[in-house]
Amino acid sequence: MSMDLEQIINEVLYRLGKLDPICLVLGLPYEEDQIHAYHEGGYVKWFDLKDLIQHSGDVVLPELTLRQMMSAYSGQPCDAVSEALMYLTLYGCTVRIDAHRIEWKAEDYKPSPYMRRFQEAYDCFIESGLKPVDEKPVCEKHVGVYQGKLINEAYARQFVLEGNKDLYVSPDTIVTPLATDYLKQHQVHVRRT
Repeated sequence: MSMDLEQIINEVLYRLGKLDPICLVLGLPYEEDQIHAYHEGGYVKWFDLKDLIQHSGDVVLPELTLRQMMSAYSGQPCDAVSEALMYLTLYGCTVRIDAHRIEWKAEDYKPSPYMRRFQEAYDCFIESGLKPVDEKPVCEKHVGVYQGKLINEAYARQFVLEGNKDLYVSPDTIVTPLATDYLKQHQVHVRRT
């Protein structure tokens, strides 16, 4: 497997504990566009499910349907996604899922004893570390101070495409050499705050 310079730098930073990757679970049905978006947004690392309990950082699941959530809640997972949800939340891992990929939303259904059970399951998983998030894994509008730990070339490209000329970063943010070169080439000033 060949790696480009950016991947090597990210792997070294990860092993030094300076970078938390976007963690994906091997064997789960991620969509191609979802995987591509995660690669654009940062350093992606694939893990076996059993290896994730020893890892810090958010684990991203591909989707969450009613059936998957309820089967994991009952302790009888129906597929690999529900098994991953159950396993990761039991071990206290933070499980991230894009909010638009959650099939069930309370406001879409009429109140009933059955729907209260779904709400109970959903609330239980939220308390156990499930984080529905609205933001995309790719770069958003860059206003103010960048709070992340790493700026890679993909982030720099997105920043330049948005027409920005000043990038404010915190003192401990690492800017990779490829990102630095790209930003300089496009006359973007990196300012540490």
